[in-house]
Amino acid sequence: MWTTTLMPCEGVTAGGRGGEMEIDEGEGRELNAIAGVLEALALRLSPAFDAAGIGELRLAAHRFRWSADDAGSLAVADHDFHSRLVERCEDEQVLATLGPVRDALYRWQTHLELDPADVAKAAREHDAIVDALSGRDHLTASQLVREHVAGGLPVLLGALDAAPGAQGAGAP
Repeated sequence: MWTTTLMPCEGVTAGGRGGEMEIDEGEGRELNAIAGVLEALALRLSPAFDAAGIGELRLAAHRFRWSADDAGSLAVADHDFHSRLVERCEDEQVLATLGPVRDALYRWQTHLELDPADVAKAAREHDAIVDALSGRDHLTASQLVREHVAGGLPVLLGALDAAPGAQGAGAP
């Protein structure tokens, strides 16, 4: 099972709301793209989810919805959902590369200004991913993950722009 320890990543020193984030827009874009590709790959390399695994994913998706009022709780719930998506992957190299990337994005997510429409959209995307996995369609699920992660970039860039000490925020 894959878990992360949320250790500091090179170039990121955010400690939650009010913490300073030392990351620029280019790094944020790269981290997001890498996360999308690696999560999709991890899903494609994973065995099928059994009923219990699908149930855990659905519960994680519901926790995401229930956390919509607090950026920190929402980031934890999102991190949990994405961790559960890839935990069955047996390729340690993929997981070892993905872990620090997801950790960096997690700390970035704690700075989000919550928009109920964005949370609802992400929740629907989580449901679609779980539905595909429930139907044992890892190819569709992996494509949905890539689209989901890529679609979240504008929200994350908004958090970067708003973060105290953000470097290069708003650069074209």
